[in-house]
Amino acid sequence: MASHLVLLALLQQFVVTPYTAEVGEHVQVEVRSRDTREPARGLPIDVVIGTSPPQRLGVTDEHGMVGFIADLPGDRYFVTELDGVRLVLPMRIVSSRRRLLYAVTCVPLGLAFGFAIVRRWRRRPSEPAE
Repeated sequence: MASHLVLLALLQQFVVTPYTAEVGEHVQVEVRSRDTREPARGLPIDVVIGTSPPQRLGVTDEHGMVGFIADLPGDRYFVTELDGVRLVLPMRIVSSRRRLLYAVTCVPLGLAFGFAIVRRWRRRPSEPAE
């Protein structure tokens, strides 16, 4: 089992960054050759959204990458063929999160707890020196 996980980590040829993206985030798909680890240039990448037929996402550049902006939430599958092997890579795009509510509630709460801890620490009597 451990060797299987190591091989999966070391022999990655088809990578998407970030793996779970938010709507509006820039996503990059990278393809490298299996033997030389060189970027696969000029390789067509297709994307399958849900049950729709594959659509052409683009062709890899000199760095073996294709980039796009995630527009809709949902599951995506990137498909390409490298050295006669069909590679399929799943990815999830999630809705953007609203972080303002967390900031408005958590920052003052954290500061209040911090001040309470410091105040309690200062009130504690110091131990007498021997």
